[in-house]
This record gives sequence, C-alpha cells and structure tokens, in this order.
Amino acid sequence: MTDKLDSQIDRFFVEQMLPLSRKAKSTGVRFLETDLDPDARTYYVDRARTTMSKADFETGGCTSPDQIEADLRALWQDQGIMGLNTLCPGMATLAKDLRAVGKDESGVSSFIYVMF
Repeated sequence: MTDKLDSQIDRFFVEQMLPLSRKAKSTGVRFLETDLDPDARTYYVDRARTTMSKADFETGGCTSPDQIEADLRALWQDQGIMGLNTLCPGMATLAKDLRAVGKDESGVSSFIYVMF
C-alpha cells in the first residue's frame, strides 16, 4: 500500500466510522459486548437451528467495482443496520483505490522462462 492510501484509510476511519460508532453507542446500540454482566446467570443461548445451510455462505457480494456503493447500500438497507448507509460512498472510493493499487498490468516478467 502507499502512504496516500494509508492516510485515506485513516481519515475514513476517524472522520466517518468513529463518529457513526459514537452516535450508535449514544443511542444504546451495542456491536460487541466488552463488559461481562456480573448478575447474568449464563451467556449460553439454546439455538433452534444448529447447522448452517448453503444459503448461509452465499451473500452475493458486489457485482462489479463500479457497483460497490449501490450493492453496499442495498445490503445495509435490507438488513436495517442503523447508519451504515452513510459509509457507502467512502467505502466505495476506498475499494476502487485499493483495487487500482493491486492491479498488475506489467505483463509477464522477463525473469520467467518457458521450457519446451
């Protein structure tokens, strides 16, 4: 990664993700429990369904790099997760920039030999 991308990621985290997290916490939303409840009898939960199905592994993913924002927006809107839609433009920009860095269009290295 480059210094520019590292600073983009840091800025996205500080300017977009942290404020959303603070807002969610202020309304009582908890993403991960970090404190144990000393009065809780148990944390064990009986599950009605104990195996995963094929559909549990199929999320669809993003259809193309140009569709990342729309795909994320549809995913998060359908799931009703509070405020994540506001992250869509920034995440799409980061995804496109990271994808551009990862592309290697230099062709075959001159150090590769083909033996017949």
